[in-house]
Amino acid sequence: MIRFKVGFLYVFAVSLSLCSCALEASIEHSLTTHSHTNKNGPEHSRPKLRSNKEKNLAFSRKRRIGAVAESDGIAHDDYPKYRVAVLVAGGFLRYFLESSAKRLVAPLTRQMHSVDYYLSLTLEAAKPYRAAFGYTQRATWDPIFSRVCAQTDLDDSAMPNKTVITDTVRNVLTQAGAQLREFRLSQQIDVDTDNRVYKRHQELIARHPNEDPNLRFPTYDLGSDADHSSNIVANRNLLRLHLSMEYLWLAARKSEEYDGQLYHFVLFLRDDTKWLLDFDLNKLLAQGHADVYLPSCDARNPPLPPDEVNDHGLVVSRRAADNFGFYLDYLLNSTFDKCHDSWNHNLLPTLDSKDLNTMVKKNDFHALFYSRRGCNSEMILKWQLDLSHFKIRKVGQGLMPFQRSMHLNLSGNVVECFHKYCTSSKNSLGNYGMQRCSTINVLE
Repeated sequence: MIRFKVGFLYVFAVSLSLCSCALEASIEHSLTTHSHTNKNGPEHSRPKLRSNKEKNLAFSRKRRIGAVAESDGIAHDDYPKYRVAVLVAGGFLRYFLESSAKRLVAPLTRQMHSVDYYLSLTLEAAKPYRAAFGYTQRATWDPIFSRVCAQTDLDDSAMPNKTVITDTVRNVLTQAGAQLREFRLSQQIDVDTDNRVYKRHQELIARHPNEDPNLRFPTYDLGSDADHSSNIVANRNLLRLHLSMEYLWLAARKSEEYDGQLYHFVLFLRDDTKWLLDFDLNKLLAQGHADVYLPSCDARNPPLPPDEVNDHGLVVSRRAADNFGFYLDYLLNSTFDKCHDSWNHNLLPTLDSKDLNTMVKKNDFHALFYSRRGCNSEMILKWQLDLSHFKIRKVGQGLMPFQRSMHLNLSGNVVECFHKYCTSSKNSLGNYGMQRCSTINVLE
């Protein structure tokens, strides 16, 4: 039985193919045919499935995936073979391509699952929510984009052009076994071009004419000690994220219609998802049936409040996927007074004295001064999940082995670090030599 390392193979193959390409070729902002989104919101019709005759067009792809899967010498015939869609949205400077290919896509294809990849990236360095932390100013791109064509200068002027980005993403993911079904590469995303967002913002401006409309929606914190500018940035980024996800989900539904088959599972992921170990879908599903799998983060310090769930990444069954693919539509058509009331009246009574004392000791005073604070994104997700009545399964980080991370350019050396950290009491995940970004001295 022949064995080989997929990671080495695809990096080697990509290097050969990309370094000989014509890098000055012009490309469109969108790298595949975009779904034409209705500015008034998506149409939630069930995809029409393709005829049997049309299904034969996918034969060559299945052969390629099978070849990759057989290469590890492990028999996967005892497990079901699933159609998996991976949706990733965010910014180019935060995107982890290499770990997605090596630790997510390649293991899925080795288990004989078919993987379709949907990606939306912006080139604009949007202001991060944690802009006050100095390390965010050192963010840089995944070194694989520079390494492929032996670029070594990491100054802003050496940022890979669109052709390099396009070809690198396509080749790396293809060699890992995925089909890149949609790649949206744009300079920026203006959420106010969406009529639904524009209407909601105009309503907020009419009620609060002296405020930025992003201050109160979807989240808000009007406490005297609140950082209002950070909240504005967080809300703008949250809307951009879910608008991008909606574009990708519409494209995925069109793929289902064309292929004549629905996906079994959909992964909704942030751009800064770094996979530290191989993702094992079969092992995750063996934990028990669920419509939504998410990291428990139950060993976090300070502890995760009971009205929150971790929203860093989701593995979702197809029957629940529309709720997250069209999550922006849900946000825009909801009022969060009841979510806010849940926080006000339910949080403190559900905290035992030990948890409350821990939060106070960690200066987490929002547990005490909550009356001026609305639901954050984690609370909104928890509230939405409770209303949906889907089966939710929280799992240890070792079963969804990623951390939200960054690449930092420190005097020409690229360092990876965790900028948001989740840990669990069972099936925990090691750090593998990485540290938190906040502990790195970026002044040197």
